[in-house]
Amino acid sequence: DTRIDELREILRYAPDNATARFDLAIIYYSQKKLGQALQEFETILAEHPAHPPTLHKLLSIYTAESQLEKAVDLALTILQTNAQDTEVLFHLALLYLNLERVDEALQTLTVLVGLDPDHPEAGALLQSFG
Repeated sequence: DTRIDELREILRYAPDNATARFDLAIIYYSQKKLGQALQEFETILAEHPAHPPTLHKLLSIYTAESQLEKAVDLALTILQTNAQDTEVLFHLALLYLNLERVDEALQTLTVLVGLDPDHPEAGALLQSFG
């Protein structure tokens, strides 16, 4: 609680401090206060739309919370600034598969294997479609 109070105090004087807000969101998330965490993460994105740590954390949260369309949108946002992020490409391919968007999953896996021919999971998954 002391750390939360410290972060709130920082944000009172510097509401656009993305680092303090991100730390606060992580604390809320670790305390299973998902609503408060999401509110903080979304505030960061409103002020800093390309904040990588927030985008990656929200991608994980939306996936875990079965908000797959939101997760797809975030993955695509991340890939706009880093099209060669193989971790996000693989995550996106899995999201597409879960949404039964097989053609998009195959296309994403093909791009991924083109970037990283030795990616074991992507290669195996792509081969399974034969």
